[in-house]
Amino acid sequence: MMTAEDLIVYLQKLPKGTIIGCVFLQCSDICPLEEHMLEFFDKAKYDEQASEIRRGRGPWVEIPQYIVRNGQIMEYSIHTFPPEEIPQFVSVLVFPGY
Repeated sequence: MMTAEDLIVYLQKLPKGTIIGCVFLQCSDICPLEEHMLEFFDKAKYDEQASEIRRGRGPWVEIPQYIVRNGQIMEYSIHTFPPEEIPQFVSVLVFPGY
């Protein structure tokens, strides 16, 4: 079980400028927060993977990408995003929820 101090220590490990998004996963119970329940999707890691793939190195692994659009954080999909807009990718920390 995490305390508020544990959460602060965890957050201090993240890259500066990380956007903290409240994305709630579907759960049937309310339970104490634990570190393994938090998911961090790092924009820099996706950018690095995309760069390696462009150079012909490494296998493709799907990493969720998040964007800020109209003041909202949402998962990016190339299939539904308007082609005339430039996506603003961000790193996001996802909390569990209901």
